[in-house]
Amino acid sequence: MSARLSPVVPENRFDTLDALRGLALFGVLIADMRGYCAPDAIYGNMARLFPGLPDVIAQSAVDLFITGKGITLFTVLFGIGFGIQVSRAQKRGASLSFIARRLAILLVIGLIHSFFIWSSDILVGLALGGFLLFLFRKSRQQRVLSWSIGLFAATILFILSLYLYLRAGWKLPPSFGVANARMAVLNAINAYRDGDFWTMTVQRFNDWIQINKFLPFVLVFFALPRFLAGLWAWRRGYVSVPEKYANEIRWAAIWGLLIGLFADAFVFLMRYGVKPQHEFTFEPFAIAIAEQISYPAIACFYACGLVLLMQWEVWVERFRPFAAVGRMALTNYLAQSLVFTWFFRLTHLFGKVGPAMSLIPSVLFFGLQILFSVWWLNRFQFGPLEWLWRSLTYGEAQPMRREPPEESAALAEA
Repeated sequence: MSARLSPVVPENRFDTLDALRGLALFGVLIADMRGYCAPDAIYGNMARLFPGLPDVIAQSAVDLFITGKGITLFTVLFGIGFGIQVSRAQKRGASLSFIARRLAILLVIGLIHSFFIWSSDILVGLALGGFLLFLFRKSRQQRVLSWSIGLFAATILFILSLYLYLRAGWKLPPSFGVANARMAVLNAINAYRDGDFWTMTVQRFNDWIQINKFLPFVLVFFALPRFLAGLWAWRRGYVSVPEKYANEIRWAAIWGLLIGLFADAFVFLMRYGVKPQHEFTFEPFAIAIAEQISYPAIACFYACGLVLLMQWEVWVERFRPFAAVGRMALTNYLAQSLVFTWFFRLTHLFGKVGPAMSLIPSVLFFGLQILFSVWWLNRFQFGPLEWLWRSLTYGEAQPMRREPPEESAALAEA
């Protein structure tokens, strides 16, 4: 008889993973804020709309410490979660079909989020990339690691090949860029600052198409190697028995920091001499390669550093509020999008608030999310959307309220 699966109860969760997920979500919020308050067409170059020194300094700091790192960490954690679910199912002799249902539901949630709340959604990519992970569920560790490293390297080789392709005199198809960047900026401002809901929805759909026109490439060369890195790290035991691999984790943190800082320093040095965007000189390609190195390196430093700190109870207590946010990651992520897309619409501040000022609502709102998450989880087992996701996955309503302490003690005694 196959064992019946159920969601992980809070007592069996890994505090380190929850804390990492909470910190990653903070990074995602800081990085995404430029998309909440300004058009996607300038996402990679905020100075086109906000050239002031405070905005340039603020965006440079965000790029140095957060951009690309938060989403990398979030994606690696998704791979770890996949590994945990597979190992639990295998131990119980259960089918993995519940993981497919879980991913399908996440995909639907992501599409709703993309078209009705915010176009730069990450849930669709996580869900579709999760299906790719099924190809590696039975793979040996060496194969998982080889594919992860190979896909990272392939991304860098692709960027180099693209540069040589252009150097040889070939032209890129029009679909590679924005046909009229200035018009795209104006359309976005008119829609998201002054338009009605239908106008915003149409603009959001067009933005989603523009953002995801290379989605298969992103899934294979960005998401999949990070998923595989997470799957490999879980199987290795870096999360379940970190004390056994403390020395390896320590060296990974050190090398991640050194390599990441070197790559980011190279990015900032190169940017001083970069010519206008869409003029295919060597500098933008060198920057793109350095960023592909810095993203996983700094994310590795963050992850390994927190894993080491969480070996001491005092740090477990200090990061417990972030763990609460991480346990409600889906609810908190969608809340960020919903609140800020409508905040900048209703206040008519879309396109008027630069990177410096946008840091203030980012930090304040995440602080509120910490307070709300701690308050909620003192009363309920799951976040609201986590409960819905789990209930749909397992085909029945999950128990929501936490048991009173005296009830839990009596049940444990029994």
